[in-house]
Amino acid sequence: MAIAPAPRPFTARPEETPFERLDPGFVPWFIGAALEASAALPLKGQADELMREACHRLCDAGLPLLRVSIGVRALHPQVYGRQTMWQRGCDCVSNVERQHGIEDSPAYLLSPVRHIREGGGGMRRRLEGPDAQIDFPVLEELKALGATDYLILPLRRDGGRSSYVSLATDRPGGFTAAHILAIEGLVPILALITELLSARRMTRDLLNVDLGHEAAERVLEGDIRRGTGEVIRAVLWNCDLKGFTALSDVTPPSELITLLDEYFDAMARPVEARGGEVLKFIGDGILAIFRPGTDGEAGAAKLALANMTALNDARRARGLAPLATKIALHVGEMVYGNVGATDRLDFTVIGPAVNTVARVQSRCGDLDEPVLATERFAALVPERLVSRGLHSLRGLATQTELFALNGGHNEGELQVRS
Repeated sequence: MAIAPAPRPFTARPEETPFERLDPGFVPWFIGAALEASAALPLKGQADELMREACHRLCDAGLPLLRVSIGVRALHPQVYGRQTMWQRGCDCVSNVERQHGIEDSPAYLLSPVRHIREGGGGMRRRLEGPDAQIDFPVLEELKALGATDYLILPLRRDGGRSSYVSLATDRPGGFTAAHILAIEGLVPILALITELLSARRMTRDLLNVDLGHEAAERVLEGDIRRGTGEVIRAVLWNCDLKGFTALSDVTPPSELITLLDEYFDAMARPVEARGGEVLKFIGDGILAIFRPGTDGEAGAAKLALANMTALNDARRARGLAPLATKIALHVGEMVYGNVGATDRLDFTVIGPAVNTVARVQSRCGDLDEPVLATERFAALVPERLVSRGLHSLRGLATQTELFALNGGHNEGELQVRS
């Protein structure tokens, strides 16, 4: 859904026009366009288009904007905050994600953003003439672009989560009193729109992190009722950390969390990189699925074993014992959907195939193999798998033929038949 363009062409270097106040029609357009953007996908692209078009309209209305930045705190395990910036010369919108830890860096500590996040009010800095006050590195950058005036205002007060808008102009003499009054009048509307879009982004981020991408999309589309689901056929991946129970008895809790995070990274990243979906972390284990046609589970197993080698090299360098994983692969039908109690649901897969892959994974230790697969999965790959014979699986009446990597534990290579 495209944002309605400005009624007349945007001029990259507008000539100054007399300015008294904004067109009253700007605010209704801005709110309506924001509502459309919040409901559209991809959200980021729509938000960028909204930012660009709003800046065009403000420039056309007589606000001499050179650069506009909006910053919001994120609710994400890796991302501390996000900044969206429009600049007139290139008419470009850029996005920057700041990782956790940025709040302790010189870039943050020596910035006007810190002033806002610590509860300060709006700040203005003249960048030309005898009253110039260039006391932050970002102001030196703006002055080099030709900026003459800078203004930063808080949009939302929430402790360290405060959001902000900053604006710079290259108009000789800087912003006028009428410009400042118009900008301050826009702050409540801009705060509402920023909150709307960032809340939508936070919801999607949290669902992706907690549920996985596909499950998150289904929930956002309204698939939230208990007992709903679909029958799917997929490759199941089940892995856990060998000897974790004994390891947890002798490892301090803080070190144990770090160990699990490193292990889960080594396992989950290859799954997601090859088209799989991590459904859940169960203690020290991972349950994931690969939809038919992705053909990524074989490459994911190879990458996971390579990651374990790299992880163990790093652990040995720190004087720590190496880790071992157990990975099971199986193919079957299962129900994919919402299961759980009235007020606490789990978006997962259930069925005999899920039980089977868990039983196969439990035999990895018995057979001293890092990867075991069922005959159904082995039918998807060529001779890179070798049979380890028939074996009993707990709860199953008949024995199951299991397959290991052909070439030993260090081979780690599977190739899917085209």
